[in-house]
Amino acid sequence: MLRCLLLGSSLLLSACSITPSEPNHSALAEIDMQLGLQDLNQHQPLAAKAELLQALTLAPQNAEIHAAWGYYLENTGAIAAASAAYAQALNLAPQNPQLVDEYAVFLYRQGQYQTALHYFLKAAGHPTYLYTAVAYQNASLAAAKLGDQIAARKYRQQALQGLPDLTTGS
Repeated sequence: MLRCLLLGSSLLLSACSITPSEPNHSALAEIDMQLGLQDLNQHQPLAAKAELLQALTLAPQNAEIHAAWGYYLENTGAIAAASAAYAQALNLAPQNPQLVDEYAVFLYRQGQYQTALHYFLKAAGHPTYLYTAVAYQNASLAAAKLGDQIAARKYRQQALQGLPDLTTGS
């Protein structure tokens, strides 16, 4: 049975829940996650928290939702909890290069450049990752923060090699 909660007098649809026996609870969790991230980007942390917690309740084994929860926690200043949420996401999906890259970005923002560099390179080296150029560019930035200009140039060159050739029209 679908149940929606309305928050406040603005009648903002903030969270939907279903019984676990319904087959589309995973899809609803994905929607809650997207709404939560949208709320966070619109500077509505309470609504974001409600949406993301609902998503975690509906799909506790969804690694992307744990990463989104980590992003929320980071943005609300709960860095230790954010780190734990990202770690849980990677525990659930260790071979997901997007999650590896998101964790690397988190580490970089926390000043953990060496560990971030490791994860950027891990994401960039994954054969199915679409954004290898971005991961290599971020690895270049991390290497530069570590004072390794040779590695920074190397990763920057790898980033440029991974970009599509826009002059050919393809």
